Amino acid sequence: MSNLRQIGIANGTYLGDNDLRFPYAGIRFTGGAQHLSWDDLLNHQLGFNYTKTQLRAGSSLTNYGVMKILLCPSDRIKIDNTGTAGYSQSFRRTYAMPRHNMGQVAIGNRTAAQAKADWPPSADNLTGIGLTWNHDDVTANAWNNADAKWDTASDPDPVHQLYVAQDMVTESSSTILMTEKPHGTSIAGNMLQAFIPAVTGHTNAYFHDGTTDPTQDRATFSVGTRPKTYHNNKFNYLMTDGHVEFLDPQKTLPAGNSSRTTQAHMWTIRPGD
Repeated sequence: MSNLRQIGIANGTYLGDNDLRFPYAGIRFTGGAQHLSWDDLLNHQLGFNYTKTQLRAGSSLTNYGVMKILLCPSDRIKIDNTGTAGYSQSFRRTYAMPRHNMGQVAIGNRTAAQAKADWPPSADNLTGIGLTWNHDDVTANAWNNADAKWDTASDPDPVHQLYVAQDMVTESSSTILMTEKPHGTSIAGNMLQAFIPAVTGHTNAYFHDGTTDPTQDRATFSVGTRPKTYHNNKFNYLMTDGHVEFLDPQKTLPAGNSSRTTQAHMWTIRPGD
């Protein structure tokens, strides 16, 4: 909880430094060579001074200086570097932003056609706060071409992309900015696990214990069936006003809503949903 409180303070400073715009969850270059994720954007506010090249790397390396604040002390999942050997020089991150559907992505029990109503970002968006552009999938369609396509390392940082402004979030005390997503491939500086789609994102975690036992290596676990694994099946939620709540995930959904794949209530920008 302390880590998320400090991230909330850093986010408040970031808002003040960036015309009251929330950080986006992430951007990924064509081909995936370089990324920017929310923790890259907050790195100065969190007390670090990574270079532009370091911030754009596909992951943050330990020799840059480890941002320990990104990892919950209860998150003991090891880095899963089975797919990317370079992750062995990186460090883990626990926290993720509720995903925005970008007007393109079928998430939260809504179709891609329904998601079109959530673009551009506004107070009426029935989706999460974390904007993500991946130049290898459909979210690239939401890219403002006034910025370079992010195809090469020499492309400048984007300045024309749409954003979620602070005044769009009218229920700031009950809108999630950040929560816990313990996952073996949630790597600092990498955008691919920098967002969480809904309550189900809490349970889609992977362990990698370094063994060759196929029943253990990358074994999927369900928080619901192993409640002692992580906070006894509760999670910390940083709200956009900066306060943190420790809740049963069901409490983040509307009363009577039993679908944990739904984006609703605390998971969306729209008030009163």
